[in-house]
Amino acid sequence: MAKNTCAICGAEVNLFTGQALADKTYICRKVCAKKCLKIFDFVPATLDEVKSHIEQVEKGTKVWNQIFVPLQKTKVKEEKLKRFGKNGELYVSPSTGLIALTENRYKIFIFGKSTIACVYRLADLYGYDYESETVKNSEGKEETKHYCI
Repeated sequence: MAKNTCAICGAEVNLFTGQALADKTYICRKVCAKKCLKIFDFVPATLDEVKSHIEQVEKGTKVWNQIFVPLQKTKVKEEKLKRFGKNGELYVSPSTGLIALTENRYKIFIFGKSTIACVYRLADLYGYDYESETVKNSEGKEETKHYCI
């Protein structure tokens, strides 16, 4: 079995411990791949894209802890965060003009919770389209779901 090295930290990786990227480089799953959000797709990504994503997550986590965490506990109605998603993965702060995509991480089951985030400016959203889809739920009733893409 061929052994390669992680292009970021230099650790030795193999078929099971390494993640291949589009530019034929490898990163380790144990350390470097865990620094990314789980929704990040490694297969079409290059090493530069992975490095910039890791940097974006580090900066976003700092902004999350400095700005969004205090706004979660605020009593002022205008500063309250708007939460979207089943588990609250997307937070919008109208008072600051920021949007955060978050992911909760746990050390052991439900203990040792930490949150990592990517934070964007609302002004950077340059376009979106609405899609709607009619589906049948478990009771056989039709319901329409709307998506913003």
